[in-house]
Amino acid sequence: MKTTIKAFKEILDQKGISYVIEKNKIIINGWYVDLRSLTTLPENVQFNNDWDVDLSSLTTLPENVQFNNGGSVDLRSLTTLPENVQFNNGGYVDLRSLTTLPENVQFNNGGYVD
Repeated sequence: MKTTIKAFKEILDQKGISYVIEKNKIIINGWYVDLRSLTTLPENVQFNNDWDVDLSSLTTLPENVQFNNGGSVDLRSLTTLPENVQFNNGGYVDLRSLTTLPENVQFNNGGYVD
């Protein structure tokens, strides 16, 4: 089941994760983003936080998610990835469960890709 924007905002509020909403996009700010317990994520989320993003329980990534964070991105359980995803993060990207890479995925990250 997909996480709704309302439910996602409630999770961010509970965890004290800073965010703003611009049009239909949720932009995450702050420092470390620990969302390892999430199994789904809504569309149109942009990670602009200063450090790591832990989404280690996610198995699919929705459309229009952007990673512009300063650290690493942990997507270790991800089994599918949409086309045209860009990783503009400062550290590594952990995609160890992914078996195929779709078209036009860009890795502009500062570390390795697992």
